[in-house]
Amino acid sequence: MRRMTMADLARLAGVSAASVSLALRGSEKISPATRKRIAELAAEHGYVYNRAAAHLRMSRSTMIGMCLHTIVNPTVSAILTSAQRVLADENWSMMIGDSEDDVDRQQSFLASAIETNIAGLVLSPAAGTTEAHLRMVQERVPLVLASRSVVDADIDTVRIDFPAGVRLAMAHLADLGHRRIGWIGRSAETGTRPEGHVHYVRIMAELGVTPPPEWTEFCHPNRESGYLAMKRMLAAVPDLTAVLCFSDLLAIGAQRAAHEAGRIPGRDLSIMGFDDIDEARFATPPLTTVHIDYDALGETAVRLLLARIEEPDAPRQVVEMAPRLLIRDSTAPA
Repeated sequence: MRRMTMADLARLAGVSAASVSLALRGSEKISPATRKRIAELAAEHGYVYNRAAAHLRMSRSTMIGMCLHTIVNPTVSAILTSAQRVLADENWSMMIGDSEDDVDRQQSFLASAIETNIAGLVLSPAAGTTEAHLRMVQERVPLVLASRSVVDADIDTVRIDFPAGVRLAMAHLADLGHRRIGWIGRSAETGTRPEGHVHYVRIMAELGVTPPPEWTEFCHPNRESGYLAMKRMLAAVPDLTAVLCFSDLLAIGAQRAAHEAGRIPGRDLSIMGFDDIDEARFATPPLTTVHIDYDALGETAVRLLLARIEEPDAPRQVVEMAPRLLIRDSTAPA
């Protein structure tokens, strides 16, 4: 018969493994009623708490894991830098993984990180991550999702209010008189910003416009993809007056394609970005965009994780980062 583990006992008690550990050590962070219930379940099922092993684990748990869907994108780099700064100030070390937006690579890192006895984990999940992928992590260590969320996952999350950001961008373009507005970004099926295109279509409907398929280009969020998407779009819809790019990297690539086509951004064609990476200020022309405070996002995610480590049974928290419109020179009246 398989020996009961702490994770098994946690499932029976309906709490996290960290809460079971605290309860069996008599921690006052766990309510007396919960401590009593866990002790009774442990006795009933023959679970023996190994204090020596627990002490050894605790003595090594000064490491926080951070798994990101990429480290190339400047927005994610900002999250990583701010998170690392907070952890250094709090005397924590960091173990970093890059899943390259691949679920299998992500799961391999998560398993390795748990084996090294990390104290907690911040995850920017790869596209396609499900609640089932995260279950084994939740059972072992405190977990916080950053930037991207996962459907049906009951996990502390710091996310971006993408719908509000799209509405800010579209309202700006509409106020300038634009109605022939294109979209460049990832699709709901392949991306992790599914609200984006949905809200673009919805807001266009509010403006009395049903965008035809050629007004939309789905692609990966990088400069080359934005460049190629803009070339295709201008060839198919030469009288387009504005484009919302759901990433500054896409918008910077799109601007180059517009220049090559003789359509000067901010004069002949309005190009709108999203994220406000540093490069956006130095684009030609400087890019109108939606600002997201990725530094604050990284700091918030780490502080949320440290709080969860201290209070494993605290209510779940979801923090939403509010967007802000930044008007520069790449948009103009229709």
